[in-house]
Amino acid sequence: MGLYALHRITAGDVILVLGASGSVGSILSRWARALGATVIGVAGSPEKLAKVEAGATHALFASDPELSTKIRAIAQAGVDVVYDFVGKATFPVGVAAVRDGGVIAAIGAASGQPPAATEQMASRGIQIRAGGTPQHVHGGTVAVATEQLWDAVRADLFSDLEVVPYRFEQIGGAHADMESQRLAGLPVLIV
Repeated sequence: MGLYALHRITAGDVILVLGASGSVGSILSRWARALGATVIGVAGSPEKLAKVEAGATHALFASDPELSTKIRAIAQAGVDVVYDFVGKATFPVGVAAVRDGGVIAAIGAASGQPPAATEQMASRGIQIRAGGTPQHVHGGTVAVATEQLWDAVRADLFSDLEVVPYRFEQIGGAHADMESQRLAGLPVLIV
Protein backbone atom coordinates (compact mmCIF):
# COMPACT_ATOMS: atom_id res chain seq x y z
CA MET A 1 0.00 0.00 0.00
CA GLY A 2 2.84 2.37 0.81
CA LEU A 3 4.56 1.92 -2.54
CA TYR A 4 1.48 2.29 -4.68
CA ALA A 5 -1.37 3.97 -2.76
CA LEU A 6 0.28 6.36 -0.27
CA HIS A 7 2.96 7.40 -2.78
CA ARG A 8 3.52 5.74 -6.14
CA ILE A 9 7.23 4.93 -6.25
CA THR A 10 8.88 5.57 -9.60
CA ALA A 11 12.44 5.03 -10.78
CA GLY A 12 14.60 7.92 -9.61
CA ASP A 13 12.63 8.67 -6.44
CA VAL A 14 14.68 9.19 -3.29
CA ILE A 15 12.92 7.79 -0.24
CA LEU A 16 13.62 7.74 3.47
CA VAL A 17 12.53 4.71 5.52
CA LEU A 18 12.43 5.39 9.26
CA GLY A 19 12.28 1.98 10.92
CA ALA A 20 13.86 0.20 7.97
CA SER A 21 14.98 -2.81 10.03
CA GLY A 22 11.45 -3.91 10.91
CA SER A 23 9.46 -6.45 8.94
CA VAL A 24 7.48 -4.00 6.80
CA GLY A 25 10.39 -1.56 6.54
CA SER A 26 12.64 -4.36 5.25
CA ILE A 27 10.09 -5.38 2.62
CA LEU A 28 9.39 -1.80 1.56
CA SER A 29 13.11 -0.96 1.25
CA ARG A 30 13.89 -3.93 -0.99
CA TRP A 31 10.81 -3.44 -3.12
CA ALA A 32 11.37 0.31 -3.60
CA ARG A 33 14.99 -0.33 -4.58
CA ALA A 34 13.83 -2.94 -7.11
CA LEU A 35 11.49 -0.28 -8.57
CA GLY A 36 14.50 2.02 -9.10
CA ALA A 37 14.30 4.25 -6.03
CA THR A 38 17.29 5.35 -3.98
CA VAL A 39 16.49 4.10 -0.48
CA ILE A 40 17.88 5.78 2.64
CA GLY A 41 17.17 3.39 5.49
CA VAL A 42 17.45 4.32 9.14
CA ALA A 43 18.14 1.77 11.88
CA GLY A 44 17.15 2.40 15.47
CA SER A 45 20.16 0.61 16.97
CA PRO A 46 23.66 -0.46 15.90
CA GLU A 47 22.59 -4.13 16.02
CA LYS A 48 19.98 -3.46 13.34
CA LEU A 49 22.25 -1.57 10.92
CA ALA A 50 23.27 -4.73 9.02
CA LYS A 51 19.59 -5.53 8.36
CA VAL A 52 19.09 -2.04 6.94
CA GLU A 53 22.26 -2.23 4.83
CA ALA A 54 20.95 -5.42 3.20
CA GLY A 55 17.86 -3.68 1.84
CA ALA A 56 18.71 0.01 1.45
CA THR A 57 20.98 1.96 -0.86
CA HIS A 58 22.24 3.96 2.15
CA ALA A 59 22.03 2.84 5.78
CA LEU A 60 22.14 5.37 8.63
CA PHE A 61 21.80 5.20 12.40
CA ALA A 62 18.88 7.03 14.09
CA SER A 63 20.95 8.39 17.00
CA ASP A 64 23.66 9.86 14.77
CA PRO A 65 23.81 13.58 15.64
CA GLU A 66 24.55 14.24 11.95
CA LEU A 67 21.57 12.21 10.67
CA SER A 68 19.74 15.12 9.02
CA THR A 69 22.96 16.42 7.48
CA LYS A 70 23.77 12.98 6.06
CA ILE A 71 20.28 12.62 4.59
CA ARG A 72 20.54 16.05 2.94
CA ALA A 73 23.98 15.13 1.57
CA ILE A 74 22.31 12.26 -0.29
CA ALA A 75 19.18 14.23 -1.26
CA GLN A 76 20.10 17.93 -1.36
CA ALA A 77 16.56 19.09 -2.20
CA GLY A 78 15.04 16.58 0.22
CA VAL A 79 13.56 13.14 -0.22
CA ASP A 80 10.41 12.60 -2.28
CA VAL A 81 8.71 10.53 0.40
CA VAL A 82 9.33 9.54 4.01
CA TYR A 83 7.97 6.19 5.17
CA ASP A 84 7.72 6.50 8.93
CA PHE A 85 7.13 3.27 10.85
CA VAL A 86 8.23 4.76 14.19
CA GLY A 87 6.01 7.81 14.71
CA LYS A 88 6.49 10.50 17.32
CA ALA A 89 10.23 9.98 17.92
CA THR A 90 11.22 10.19 14.24
CA PHE A 91 8.64 12.66 12.95
CA PRO A 92 10.97 15.70 13.21
CA VAL A 93 13.61 13.84 11.17
CA GLY A 94 11.05 13.12 8.47
CA VAL A 95 9.86 16.72 8.32
CA ALA A 96 13.45 17.98 8.01
CA ALA A 97 14.25 15.42 5.31
CA VAL A 98 11.23 15.66 3.00
CA ARG A 99 11.34 18.05 0.05
CA ASP A 100 8.83 20.82 -0.43
CA GLY A 101 5.73 19.23 -1.96
CA GLY A 102 6.80 15.80 -0.69
CA VAL A 103 4.90 13.15 1.25
CA ILE A 104 5.23 11.71 4.74
CA ALA A 105 3.60 8.29 4.78
CA ALA A 106 2.86 7.75 8.48
CA ILE A 107 2.43 3.99 8.56
CA GLY A 108 3.47 3.03 12.08
CA ALA A 109 3.58 4.56 15.51
CA ALA A 110 5.89 2.36 17.59
CA SER A 111 6.96 5.42 19.63
CA GLY A 112 3.52 7.04 19.75
CA GLN A 113 1.35 8.96 17.31
CA PRO A 114 3.15 11.68 15.35
CA PRO A 115 2.06 15.26 15.93
CA ALA A 116 -0.40 16.96 13.61
CA ALA A 117 0.78 18.86 10.56
CA THR A 118 2.10 22.34 11.25
CA GLU A 119 1.64 25.63 9.39
CA GLN A 120 5.27 25.35 8.27
CA MET A 121 4.55 21.96 6.72
CA ALA A 122 1.46 23.33 5.00
CA SER A 123 3.43 26.28 3.62
CA ARG A 124 6.00 23.81 2.24
CA GLY A 125 3.23 21.74 0.62
CA ILE A 126 4.10 18.60 2.62
CA GLN A 127 1.32 16.02 2.67
CA ILE A 128 0.86 13.53 5.50
CA ARG A 129 -0.81 10.32 4.43
CA ALA A 130 -1.75 7.78 7.07
CA GLY A 131 -1.53 4.08 6.34
CA GLY A 132 -5.13 3.16 7.08
CA THR A 133 -7.07 6.08 5.64
CA PRO A 134 -10.00 5.07 3.40
CA GLN A 135 -9.07 7.41 0.53
CA HIS A 136 -5.84 5.43 0.12
CA VAL A 137 -6.72 2.01 1.52
CA HIS A 138 -9.95 0.46 0.25
CA GLY A 139 -11.12 -2.67 -1.58
CA GLY A 140 -9.70 -1.62 -4.96
CA THR A 141 -6.26 -0.62 -3.71
CA VAL A 142 -6.02 -3.63 -1.39
CA ALA A 143 -6.76 -6.04 -4.25
CA VAL A 144 -4.14 -4.42 -6.50
CA ALA A 145 -1.56 -4.20 -3.70
CA THR A 146 -2.09 -7.85 -2.75
CA GLU A 147 -1.51 -9.01 -6.32
CA GLN A 148 1.60 -6.82 -6.61
CA LEU A 149 2.91 -8.18 -3.32
CA TRP A 150 2.54 -11.78 -4.52
CA ASP A 151 4.27 -10.84 -7.79
CA ALA A 152 7.19 -9.45 -5.75
CA VAL A 153 7.30 -12.60 -3.60
CA ARG A 154 7.34 -14.78 -6.74
CA ALA A 155 10.18 -12.62 -8.13
CA ASP A 156 12.23 -13.44 -4.98
CA LEU A 157 12.61 -9.80 -3.91
CA PHE A 158 12.50 -10.83 -0.26
CA SER A 159 14.35 -14.16 -0.38
CA ASP A 160 17.12 -12.92 1.92
CA LEU A 161 14.72 -12.03 4.73
CA GLU A 162 14.36 -14.42 7.64
CA VAL A 163 10.91 -15.91 8.06
CA VAL A 164 9.55 -16.83 11.50
CA PRO A 165 6.69 -19.33 11.12
CA TYR A 166 3.87 -19.47 13.67
CA ARG A 167 1.24 -22.19 13.71
CA PHE A 168 -2.33 -20.97 14.03
CA GLU A 169 -2.51 -21.97 17.69
CA GLN A 170 0.59 -19.79 18.34
CA ILE A 171 -1.07 -16.57 17.12
CA GLY A 172 -1.08 -15.11 20.65
CA GLY A 173 2.67 -15.68 20.93
CA ALA A 174 3.22 -14.03 17.54
CA HIS A 175 1.38 -10.92 18.70
CA ALA A 176 3.31 -10.89 21.98
CA ASP A 177 6.62 -11.20 20.09
CA MET A 178 5.66 -8.30 17.81
CA GLU A 179 4.52 -6.06 20.67
CA SER A 180 7.68 -6.69 22.69
CA GLN A 181 9.90 -6.33 19.60
CA ARG A 182 11.33 -9.85 20.06
CA LEU A 183 10.53 -10.78 16.48
CA ALA A 184 13.72 -11.63 14.57
CA GLY A 185 12.17 -11.96 11.10
CA LEU A 186 8.98 -11.78 9.08
CA PRO A 187 6.10 -13.47 10.90
CA VAL A 188 4.25 -15.98 8.74
CA LEU A 189 1.07 -17.64 9.96
CA ILE A 190 0.76 -21.29 8.96
CA VAL A 191 -2.77 -22.66 9.00
